Amino acid sequence: MTREAAQMPQTQLKVDVTESDRARLAELLGETNVDRTIQLILTAGAAEAIAYATGAAVFSTMTDLRMYRVYRLLVAGMTMDESETLVATLFKLTDAGARRVVASTLARYRYELDSLATSALRDRLEHPSWDPEAERWEIMLPAGFVRERAQRMWRAGDKPNPESKRGAVWAFPTETLNGLRSQLGLNEVTEPE
Repeated sequence: MTREAAQMPQTQLKVDVTESDRARLAELLGETNVDRTIQLILTAGAAEAIAYATGAAVFSTMTDLRMYRVYRLLVAGMTMDESETLVATLFKLTDAGARRVVASTLARYRYELDSLATSALRDRLEHPSWDPEAERWEIMLPAGFVRERAQRMWRAGDKPNPESKRGAVWAFPTETLNGLRSQLGLNEVTEPE
């Protein structure tokens, strides 16, 4: 939960979502946890409506409005890992278009959302697994914003770059992993004996 969400007073709303709506969302999103997605959409929509009503959010372009809506979804709890797929589905965009919208949102609302990207990366780096054969730490970094954040961080340092091993699995030298962990406030890891 972001700092903003934690400070917001809670008001209960009742919104009727039909079984037809649920079935359609399940088909569009290809998931069974439709209730969570509905909660995200309703929470984001309600926050947007209040912002409009109070004049806190007024937009002159559709691009700005779309970024604000993505911002609200992220504040409501949409994870960085699911953002590309969910934004593509909800806004009827290609994956590349969704990636651009989310990237623009992260740039536009950098201060407000920085903690979400950092937290998602910290979660990825928290429990690496040791590959004794390669003598490297394996970490799952799917394509997207968390991987891009990690890449910016390791490229800015003077440690060896990790290597893409297969798909989303990356092999990290211990010194590189510890450099990133240190930047994120995590304890260093030691290679198993």
